[in-house]
Amino acid sequence: MSKLLFRILKIAAKEKFKLIVSIILAFLKSISLKVPLLLLIYLLTHFYNQDLSANQCYYGLYVLLINILLQIIIQYLLNRTQSASGYKIFAQIRLDLAQKLQRLPLGYFTEDNIAKLATLLSNDINFIEENVMNKLAELLNCFFSQLLVLLLLYNLHPLLCISSLIIILIVVIIAKLLRNTSAKESLAKEVELEELSNAVIEFCEGMSTIKSLNLFGTEAKDLQQRFQSSCDRSLQFEKKYRPYNITLYALYGIGTALIILIGYLLYQNKQLTALNLISLLIFSYDLFTPLKNLYDQTAQLSIMEIGLDKIEEIMDTKELENKGKKPFPRKLNITFENVSFAYEKRYVLKDLNLKIKDQTICALVGPSGSGKTTLTSLLARMWDYQEGKISINDTDIKEIALSDYLKNISIVFQNVYLFQDSIRNNLLLAKSDATDTELLEACKKARCYDFIMSLPEGLDTLVGEGGATLSGGERQRLSIARAILKDASLIILDEATAAIDSDNESYIQEALNELLKDKTAIVIAHKLETIKNADQIVVLDEGQIVELGTHEQLLNNNKQYKRMLESLLNQKEININN
Repeated sequence: MSKLLFRILKIAAKEKFKLIVSIILAFLKSISLKVPLLLLIYLLTHFYNQDLSANQCYYGLYVLLINILLQIIIQYLLNRTQSASGYKIFAQIRLDLAQKLQRLPLGYFTEDNIAKLATLLSNDINFIEENVMNKLAELLNCFFSQLLVLLLLYNLHPLLCISSLIIILIVVIIAKLLRNTSAKESLAKEVELEELSNAVIEFCEGMSTIKSLNLFGTEAKDLQQRFQSSCDRSLQFEKKYRPYNITLYALYGIGTALIILIGYLLYQNKQLTALNLISLLIFSYDLFTPLKNLYDQTAQLSIMEIGLDKIEEIMDTKELENKGKKPFPRKLNITFENVSFAYEKRYVLKDLNLKIKDQTICALVGPSGSGKTTLTSLLARMWDYQEGKISINDTDIKEIALSDYLKNISIVFQNVYLFQDSIRNNLLLAKSDATDTELLEACKKARCYDFIMSLPEGLDTLVGEGGATLSGGERQRLSIARAILKDASLIILDEATAAIDSDNESYIQEALNELLKDKTAIVIAHKLETIKNADQIVVLDEGQIVELGTHEQLLNNNKQYKRMLESLLNQKEININN
């Protein structure tokens, strides 16, 4: 409990004071819950001594009424301080996570991590937010209530208090085993849930393929097995949890009976008065109730702690280096000096050296896995290179302010993503203050003006998630319009025309020509039309440059570039010299 409390206090930030106040309120609530019991013992004492008066009964009634009123006020204040604070704390955590994710390298967003993030944001944080503050109040109340019970026992007889402490110690030892089991099983359950989330996402994303190949039986069966596996994991959790839980419940009962027996023996030896024995019997039902309530929360606490572990893991993940303060250079003479980069221990680029002049187009070609996308990703600062140096006009790109750097780069990917919003708002992501005139001008240059104007709402037409309501060519042209609107000085094209049909290709090529005017550009492409007009062509293989030159120079070399184009264009019967 203390660990969870300190973790919540650590992340509470501005709400820390309210949480401390709530701890004090929880203590007061514990006392107020014991007032009826203490009042009953007080009245019984006077009744036993035969000096109970009517006024004392009235005073007792007044005390009960005042206590009820105080409980209402304390509970109201607890709800205000804890519940409101909980929502504010986790609203801030969501914002902090969003900002953190923006600062992480692209390599972090693997399928496994995306499933983990989906589970965390859709499940774990909601569960913690809705439960942790109430559970925290309950835990504090249980702790203080048990402490008060021990003080009452000590007041009756020290041996009763010591005996209770021994029983509590045994319970804590068994509960520790329960907690370890619960934590282990909760973690396994979380992993199972992440795998299930991943399977659901994959099933939904692959729906078109599943339909076209009539794989509903096979794929649905796989998904059903995931659901069954998740169910089995939950049942296994309960089976492993139950023996410890039953043992604890038995201990509570045996412990209560033992304390009553010790009280009776003390009474027999005249070390306890009859009145004290009656008092012990009165609150015997409540001897270990706080402890029982405390450990009944074990499973939920384990799930909460795992959620907090995942939040801390993300927050501790190494970010892209962002210490630079220099402005983005006006001239873009780009230099790669002995640049190496590895995914974990596998090098994708090794000692790469390359120079790209200002306002020139550099095309990257080579087999799959040769390092083309990695090279552009390093330049775009989606990852940070591990060895060597990338500079623009002799300024290390890490020394340039990251926000300024990204402002001056436009990237057009092969797979375009549009948000589930209007076309206008998707375009405004590139320039939030753009006027309608600027938007339409960018659309004309990107050759998407006509199809936008043919839509029912024009720029205000809503597109589905990922741009699902538009064709691939339309999405690509909108992506280029977005890049034109941004008007960045460095352009990166990652297979921008690779998956486009012939009807759209001419439009997109015209749009790209508009985009690349007077810009410095790095283009990953396999199509001759995109490659041959480049000022410089870089042939990559296994992370190293094997050829470098213009289209004509590389054809005259009669090496890998020429063989690659001949293989690529053989079936099209296109003359590579054209």
